[in-house]
Amino acid sequence: MARSKIEPRLRAEFKEIARSIIARDRQAKKLWRSQNTIGDIERALVDAFVFGQQLGDAPYSAPKPQHAGIDWEEVPPRGREVLASLTYRSDQYEVTNAIGLRRVPGGEKARWGSQYENGYASGAG
Repeated sequence: MARSKIEPRLRAEFKEIARSIIARDRQAKKLWRSQNTIGDIERALVDAFVFGQQLGDAPYSAPKPQHAGIDWEEVPPRGREVLASLTYRSDQYEVTNAIGLRRVPGGEKARWGSQYENGYASGAG
């Protein structure tokens, strides 16, 4: 029997939950605090099971158009850290956060640009 493929966005969300559990565990160990990693894992599994029961055979989300790029959750953690440090902005300026990244072909190499809710894409053009 073939396994059904899990949507990349949903996998990314599961990985984020796992990363947060591991981070809390490591922080607690570092600070010599009590921890309940087994309880955190159990709650995450129960939440995933309940979500799957509620979802049933329905798709997790509508298919994304090709031009929409990738979601922030789908960018690996190290890449997110680099991108966040490159886009540091002061509180003095109004900031509109991007909703995703998009690959923009240009010249010899493709570049990455930010995709915003209003349809604007940096790096395009």
